[in-house]
Amino acid sequence: MDLQDFIKEILKGIKAALGKEYRITAEDIPKNNGVILRVVTIRLQGEQIAPCIYIDNFYKEYQMGKIGIVDVIEEILYLYLENSSGYTFDMDFLQDYNKARPNLQGRLIHTGKNQKLLEALPHRDFLDLSLIYLLEVAGPGKSTGHIRVSREHLEYWGVGEQCLYEAVIRNIAEPGNGVLQSMGTILEQMAGPGIGAGALECPAYILTNGNHQNGAVQMFNKQMLKSAAQILDGDFLLLPSSVHELILMPMEQEEEEGAQARQFAAMVQEVNDTQVEEDEILSYHVYRYCRETEEIVIAA
Repeated sequence: MDLQDFIKEILKGIKAALGKEYRITAEDIPKNNGVILRVVTIRLQGEQIAPCIYIDNFYKEYQMGKIGIVDVIEEILYLYLENSSGYTFDMDFLQDYNKARPNLQGRLIHTGKNQKLLEALPHRDFLDLSLIYLLEVAGPGKSTGHIRVSREHLEYWGVGEQCLYEAVIRNIAEPGNGVLQSMGTILEQMAGPGIGAGALECPAYILTNGNHQNGAVQMFNKQMLKSAAQILDGDFLLLPSSVHELILMPMEQEEEEGAQARQFAAMVQEVNDTQVEEDEILSYHVYRYCRETEEIVIAA
């Protein structure tokens, strides 16, 4: 069964289970780096929003014979009930810029891989990357979601991209937003006190957000970068682990700078190609933070 027939069977089964009061649709959602994911939305009459339930992984498991159509339908219904029961959404949040502004967040994406997406979004170019803007919204329970800010939002709000940029810079610089943690500490937390001394002495640091979502945007947090330069005692390299986090490495001696950056760039490429989800890849470049100028440049 191909994907389209699979989706038709899923929709038919959900409609039969829920009845005519529900509107069930399947949509293609454009993600980062040109990735398209398929979602099923289930909306009761009168509801303003509906949870998006991704079905690509369900289809992969179906193709491998791990689950059947009935299993998929039951799991989607369970996810819908878990994520929609009693949930309401304040639409004023989207209509009033002053209410939306505290919830503005940024996401860094690769410019070249997202040309079509960027045509519809206000953004700011930064080296080979682009900063786009998101509205963080509270979901059911403790979950959070994000809405991309489009050019239509700006027209409705009557503000320009510069306003979004200034708001995001303020928001990401708030105390507790950025997190800088040594790799050794992270490994110790994961593996326990029995971890070897060599791992604890790892010179790398992880820079991300408090919720570990879209943490690479901390490249715009000047105070956090200055703190990192002080801890690492000089210039450092930034390795784009994903759109969610950066790995910081101290610079070696100046004459070895080029070789060090190229070595890490090769490592970033291998990790991107083998371990990072395609829509979470940020860049294949390695960047350098210059302590004296407080600027970031492409190192390799």
